[in-house]
Amino acid sequence: MSWRRRIIILGTYGGGNFGNDACFEATLGWLRAAFTNASILAVCADPMITSERFGIPAVSLRVFPPLLPRWLDTLLLRQPSLWLNWWACFGALKRCDLLVVAGAGIIHDFRDRPWGWPSRFLRWILAARLQGASVWFACVGAGPVINPVSRLMMVWAAKLATRRCYRDESSRAYMSARGVDETASQVSGDIAFLLPAPTPSDHGARQIVVGVGIMNYRGWRTNEKIYRAYIESMAHLIEWLKFKGHKVRILIGQRPTDLIAVGDLEARLGYALMSDAEREVRSYQDILNVVADTDLVVASRYHVQIAALKMGRPVLSISYGPMNDDLMRAAGLGVFIHDIEHMDHRALILQCDQLINMRVHYAKVVQTEIKALEAGLHERLRAFISPS
Repeated sequence: MSWRRRIIILGTYGGGNFGNDACFEATLGWLRAAFTNASILAVCADPMITSERFGIPAVSLRVFPPLLPRWLDTLLLRQPSLWLNWWACFGALKRCDLLVVAGAGIIHDFRDRPWGWPSRFLRWILAARLQGASVWFACVGAGPVINPVSRLMMVWAAKLATRRCYRDESSRAYMSARGVDETASQVSGDIAFLLPAPTPSDHGARQIVVGVGIMNYRGWRTNEKIYRAYIESMAHLIEWLKFKGHKVRILIGQRPTDLIAVGDLEARLGYALMSDAEREVRSYQDILNVVADTDLVVASRYHVQIAALKMGRPVLSISYGPMNDDLMRAAGLGVFIHDIEHMDHRALILQCDQLINMRVHYAKVVQTEIKALEAGLHERLRAFISPS
């Protein structure tokens, strides 16, 4: 009888972010191919959604004491929930051989505090090592981590991992600068590139279609001024695209939060941007299908940009972090980057016009670069599983 490996995949899957779920789907396929006899469990944000969609057992990242009001748990300094969650971790990790953290910007504190994601992340990693399991970080994104306590937790968790590879150079450099020995760590590319893509549409001679990604971005720490300026810049861009006679397709990467931003943008413009059917987009695959009907994409969300590049579409990035910039440079589009927190809509429109006029050229550039990136991703993941 052959030994059956028991694997846990840990992440914030099922929480409405299409990119995170795409990373989970790609990770699940990768691990099933690598370990054909494995038993796999997901530890995630929404076990019901994850289990129903992907057909594997799942448990929650955190649990709350039954019958205990949350105000009472807080009054008791969260001790009941703290010890219950440690018990739940050890229970789920019982007889686990390998815990895998793969894809997504997992090492961060975006709109969070130490007792949120950073503490839960460290708890699961530490519990796994205490149980004797190996811990792999595969194709992960890192940084920034603003709060010093959160940063300490994240660095500790990374040091506990037995193997690490990162999706981009900025992530590896970020962790190295914080004292994690990354001399043996590789830069692999994002694991979502493993997923298949639909056949692009053959548009022929017709109206140019521009995909415009809308994100509910309010700064790393909530800043309404940044959000209002972003909505205003996107409104100017869409008005210009409409004036030029181009068709606009709206892309979102997370429900329901990005639909809030779409609603605010529609209020600013005075007309609807999405039909009721278009608002039902719920997955990375849905994004790919929308992108298939475009000629180029202007977007912020990292995995919306990946979807566009996967489909061979030129991208203009409204960047909110080094990960966007690394991705654009890897795709041969390093000149088409705008900082989301310091946007000049006039410069944005000029570059969008340039990309439209040279879309055929840049589509070929993207297709060449992404083909090479995907080949490298497959090679590095094979090496990651069986290091020399």
